[in-house]
Amino acid sequence: MNSWLLWTPSFTFTAAQSLHIDSQGDFPYRYNTLSDGTIDSTKADRSTHNTQMAINTPFKIGDFQVTAAVRAGDTEDDYPQRRTILNPLDTAARTVRVYQRTYLETVDFDLSVATPQLIKSQWNISPNVSISNVDPGAYFVRSERTGAAWVSQSKRLSYGLGISPTFYGLFDGFGPVSKWRHSITPSFSFSYSSAQAVSAQYLEATGRSPIGYLGDLAQKQVTLSLSTNIEAKLRQGGDSDVTHPESAKKLKVLSLTFTPLTWDFQRAQETHKTGFSTDNVTYTLRSDLLPGFDFGSDYSLFQGSVLSDSAKFAPYLTGIRATFTLDAKSPVVHMFARLFGVAPPPPPPNNNGSDTTGTLQRQGMNQSDATISQMQTVTGPNSPQSLMQVPTNQGFNASITFTKNQTRPVPGSIPFDATLQCASLQQVNPLQYDLCVRQALAATQPDTTNSTTTAGGPPVPQRLPQMNVMFRTAFNLTEKWSASWETNYDLQLNQFGAQTISLARDLHDWRAVFGFTQAPNGNFSFTFFISLKAETDVKFNYNRNDYRQP
Repeated sequence: MNSWLLWTPSFTFTAAQSLHIDSQGDFPYRYNTLSDGTIDSTKADRSTHNTQMAINTPFKIGDFQVTAAVRAGDTEDDYPQRRTILNPLDTAARTVRVYQRTYLETVDFDLSVATPQLIKSQWNISPNVSISNVDPGAYFVRSERTGAAWVSQSKRLSYGLGISPTFYGLFDGFGPVSKWRHSITPSFSFSYSSAQAVSAQYLEATGRSPIGYLGDLAQKQVTLSLSTNIEAKLRQGGDSDVTHPESAKKLKVLSLTFTPLTWDFQRAQETHKTGFSTDNVTYTLRSDLLPGFDFGSDYSLFQGSVLSDSAKFAPYLTGIRATFTLDAKSPVVHMFARLFGVAPPPPPPNNNGSDTTGTLQRQGMNQSDATISQMQTVTGPNSPQSLMQVPTNQGFNASITFTKNQTRPVPGSIPFDATLQCASLQQVNPLQYDLCVRQALAATQPDTTNSTTTAGGPPVPQRLPQMNVMFRTAFNLTEKWSASWETNYDLQLNQFGAQTISLARDLHDWRAVFGFTQAPNGNFSFTFFISLKAETDVKFNYNRNDYRQP
């Protein structure tokens, strides 16, 4: 590849499906008329699938960055659902229609060009031009409302100018700090797009009404994202910090990062309301004073669709997450070791033949462990791959994670009751009833607009907030034996979740793992797993599950 041309194409494909879903939905049973005139009922078999494909072909010609992408998707809910059909001329006139299945197929493409920086200084000014969709949805769509016909929207040119300066100040320190540095990095961008119509057929295909629609307005937007850092340079003692200032240790006292927030002047002028056009905002907080601590929070800014003039600006907290991680190199561990007169543990060796602590953190600790644990069945995990995360000869590490998730209340929705959803199983199979209730309570928060395919569905039942504390630790018993233990506590239900204990034995080229999981109702699962490190498909599994009588 020539130095003036850089091409980095990529291809992604994802597919997911769920079969024989237990939740009942709008129509839990199908009714059929028999030959003798009687009516027979069978339980509705619900399934969903979601397939996404994307081809990205960004390339760089000199200082010009060109981004091009083509995407296609197919989402289907294969079960009967109600949909509210709005009259395009009168939104008060509504018709409820039942579709045997709902689906949404999409095809989209993007193209943008970022020109070189105009002023190469601390202001970092750079213009860009892009061809974007008028509506945030895909360019081509078809759904149950269009049959086999594809409908399209419009494209429009968008012109933008971005500025990302960095402002900082140096201040004299005190005590062990020789200097303070406070930096603020705002990122401003202004974009303009002319007004462009979106056809009523396109909006109807996705279940929306052209009345009160704001997506076709001209856009005069200012977007701001912000990050700020407070750093401290520690004194080295003697004259070392004067003769070698670069060797002085730097400490990041506070780091705050906010997701972009957009204000649209045209929207504010047309609606005579707020000009905010961002639906969700997030911020994260970190500090070296508490290594391994990570905090974040999410907010929903609008009640209703941000593309409708009926949307109400009402910020609502939707999520909180906080994670604290410790390992053998953590200053907190060293402090307690010195407090009890114990020498700090040496840093663990980096063995290429086994999982590292960083791998464990990436695969297990940095995920939403509380959610993963909640999804375990009453017999525990049967996948040995999850047990392969137990490290060997990597020292001590632990993490504690708090998560809170809640959905904005939707007018007209009723409280969610898992016992009613699973009531049909209570007398037939108490074990399946217990499993159904626990999985329903632990399931991911649903889309409150019920628009995974097309809009217009009835509001889903309002779920209670989910609050969980997840604890996980891993440590070495001997040079070749290591162990891990994880558990979670549901603050909403005031009960512990599954208890999982794993033991791993390093057998040079092989790895043996013993796993034991006990569910809150007493059911347990024992798993033995041995596999070749170089090829995990060469393996031997043994599973035993126990179901307690209700």
